[in-house]
Amino acid sequence: MNLPAVTQHLSTNRSDLQESTSPQLVSSKSASKKKLNVPTRTRKRMLFVIASLCVLVGAFVISRRLWRETVLHEAYLPELEEMAKIDPLDGKIQAILALRQAQSNDYFAASESLHRAIEDGESNEATWLTWSASLAAAGDR
Repeated sequence: MNLPAVTQHLSTNRSDLQESTSPQLVSSKSASKKKLNVPTRTRKRMLFVIASLCVLVGAFVISRRLWRETVLHEAYLPELEEMAKIDPLDGKIQAILALRQAQSNDYFAASESLHRAIEDGESNEATWLTWSASLAAAGDR
């Protein structure tokens, strides 16, 4: 290639470079950015939906536990005895059963229920004190 041909070739490449920054190309770049925003919005919506579902599931689990506690504390003695037969290894049921038995002046049965509750892991100060008081009231010291 001779020198005029090389100069012409370089000038052609410069015009190509200048055309690459033309408004048409810039508008296509901004259009591609707009296209990228759509998946970002979709991801944000999906994250919002997933977070909302997590909150709802958590609220359901917490409310279910609280409802169970309410049912146990509001149950009458025959209902608690039935629950204790169904699930004899639940210390919480045994402790509440013992509380109801002590309220009905059946201290010997209350001390037995509290003994089972302590064996099943219900080990707080109130349970131990109620157990010792039930044993004392039943005459089994």
